[in-house]
Amino acid sequence: MEYIIVKVLRLSKRYRPLFIMLAISLILLISYVMFLIDGIFGILTFFGLSTLLYFLMAHRIREMVFLALILIVENIFYIFDRSRLIFIYDLKQLAGFFLLVVFILYLPRIVQSKFLLFKSMMLFIGYHIISVFTAYFTIGQPLIKGIYNLMIPSLILVYFFGCFLIEDQKRYEKFKTLLIYCSIVAGLIYILQAFLYPKIIFLSTDFRYRYGNIRFTEFTVFMLFGAFITMNELLVRPGKELKSKRFLYGLALLIQLGTFLLISQSRFITLTSLILIGLALTTLQRRIPRRWILAFLLWFTLGITSLLIFFYLMGNVPRLDFIFETIEEIVTVSGNLEIRSYAVKYFLENLKGHWLFGWGSLNIDYPEALFVSGRRLWHYMVDVGIVGYTYQYGFLGSLVSLQLTFKSLQISWWIYKKNRNVFFPLLCNGAVLINCVMVYFFQETMALFYVGLIYVFMEFEYRKAFENERGALSSENSDDLTMSNAPLQSGKQSPC
Repeated sequence: MEYIIVKVLRLSKRYRPLFIMLAISLILLISYVMFLIDGIFGILTFFGLSTLLYFLMAHRIREMVFLALILIVENIFYIFDRSRLIFIYDLKQLAGFFLLVVFILYLPRIVQSKFLLFKSMMLFIGYHIISVFTAYFTIGQPLIKGIYNLMIPSLILVYFFGCFLIEDQKRYEKFKTLLIYCSIVAGLIYILQAFLYPKIIFLSTDFRYRYGNIRFTEFTVFMLFGAFITMNELLVRPGKELKSKRFLYGLALLIQLGTFLLISQSRFITLTSLILIGLALTTLQRRIPRRWILAFLLWFTLGITSLLIFFYLMGNVPRLDFIFETIEEIVTVSGNLEIRSYAVKYFLENLKGHWLFGWGSLNIDYPEALFVSGRRLWHYMVDVGIVGYTYQYGFLGSLVSLQLTFKSLQISWWIYKKNRNVFFPLLCNGAVLINCVMVYFFQETMALFYVGLIYVFMEFEYRKAFENERGALSSENSDDLTMSNAPLQSGKQSPC
């Protein structure tokens, strides 16, 4: 792969004008065909391919691969009509298949590199492979159906691929910035769709209503983790470093939180995220004095509460009812909470006899798996957090995933203790843990890729924090990591 890329770069440099003309002609042709199929998708195809061409001509192949991977995972920001796909139902599966193949091909090198989370990740992906056989023995699900399912948990393998792709610290900062900029583009697209719905619908996603507001949720974790990273950058970077980016980062944070809070409208994740943001502002960050933050939050809360109560009493904010309806659901165990309580009861009752390994990796395209999954009774495993995960993978599977979560939290804490300016890994991994009651990120197709990407960023932050203390952590505190032969410091070439 690396040989092919080098050849392409040499040819493009030698015949640069011809190469640019051919590339532009190809972009225009593809965009025109896509425009005939779908007008808005055609326009965005033109801008997307033009961006990839820029990265190619600027010899930024790694950035191009990273951007392409995000576009695939996000189904080209859900503009791509997934109903046209054959054999797969989501472009995420293509990304998962690619990452799984790369993982297998580079497994010897991965073993030699000794990543921070090497043992935990191998245990996690190994258990998912075992679950393919578990489903075969419990319900007779064909092995090919279970292997097909592996493409989704394989998204977390971006951890290994991402570390090889980024390779050095300078490029890591560029990738982090690129992720923030991607969230700006994605957020603007989602806000535009929410504003135009239902008159114009150009996204291919599941639209629902909550308290009279349109909502769609597939971007939730992307925007949430992006907000944590952006907030970290804004709060701790010196003014000189962020001078040219401050406006864009501020805009990014506004868009990220706006789409997350107003379009996603996930009540539990919103509550836990506000707690984590409050923790970051009052405890983790050190640049702004805590008393200023507390005073601002107090007066801001009092002011907003007073305004909302006033407008509500005047009858101008009827949608404020959702606050009281949510409280009523919790107190009386009714509505959505009641539905989920029935699902929890169903899964726990049907887990008997399968406590250790669960039912296995269930592919609902197989009739028996669909029956066992509870969908016929409108019970969804993803709606009940770790209970649904345990139903599918058993207590052993839950322990494996929780071990990975606690290990990542431990490393995040080491990073924060060494460098108080880096707290976004704590926020992201903390979100994985505290949301597991209702939404378990290891079971969410929208989350697995970004959990793995946070592990990539965490790996580089660890290197930066301990770059002058190689091997500072003993083998008892890490997954046999020795910084001197870690992939980030070995100087080995990337697979790309």
